[in-house]
Amino acid sequence: MNIFSSIKNNGVRFGLLAGLLTLAYFGLFYFVDKAWMLSPVVYYGSLFIYLWAMYQAIREESKAQQAMLSWKDALRTGFVVFLIANAFFIPFFVLLHATDPVLEDIQRASLREWYPRIIPKDQLAEQLRQLETADLKMDPKEAVFAYARAAIGGFIMAAFLAILHRRDSIKF
Repeated sequence: MNIFSSIKNNGVRFGLLAGLLTLAYFGLFYFVDKAWMLSPVVYYGSLFIYLWAMYQAIREESKAQQAMLSWKDALRTGFVVFLIANAFFIPFFVLLHATDPVLEDIQRASLREWYPRIIPKDQLAEQLRQLETADLKMDPKEAVFAYARAAIGGFIMAAFLAILHRRDSIKF
C-alpha cells in the first residue's frame, strides 16, 4: 500500500500527487537546462499535470460516492487539487529564485524571445524597455500574490472539469 492510497480525501490525495509531480517536472528541467524550466511552454505545460490530477480526483470521488457528483462537489474536489498542488509549486519557485540568482537573468532573456510572439508590434518596444528594469525575483510577498492569481485560473479549470463531469464526459 502506498502513502497516497491511504489518504481518503481524493482532492487531497491527488493534490499531493500533482504537487510532487510538478516539483519533479520542474526539477528535471532545472537540472537539464534552467532556460527550459523558465520557458513559457514548459511553465504552462505543467498545467497538464494539474488537469490530469483534477480529472482523476473527480473521477475517483464519483467512484467512491457511487454516483455522479453534483457540479458543486466536482468543482470543490478539482479546486482542492489545484490549491494543494500550487502550494507545493509556489514555495519551490521562491526557494529556487532565492538560491539561484542566475534565474532572473535567464527569465529576462526568455521573455525577450517570447514577447515578440505574444505582444502586438505597436506595444513591443515599450514592453521590452520595461522588461529591462523589471524586478523578476520571486520573493515571499510576490509568491502570495502569485498563489492568489493562480487560484483564479485553478477555479476556472475546476469549473470546466465540473461541467464536463456533469455532462457525463468523465466516465467511471
